[in-house]
Amino acid sequence: MMMMMMMMMMMMMMMMVMKNKKNKKNKNKNKNK
Repeated sequence: MMMMMMMMMMMMMMMMVMKNKKNKKNKNKNKNK
């Protein structure tokens, strides 16, 4: 049970980081335009 919870938390964190990176890049591109 603990292992499954840890895995889920790690996956969620990774997804959040990836989304944040993409959003930041998009915002920068818009500013340049």
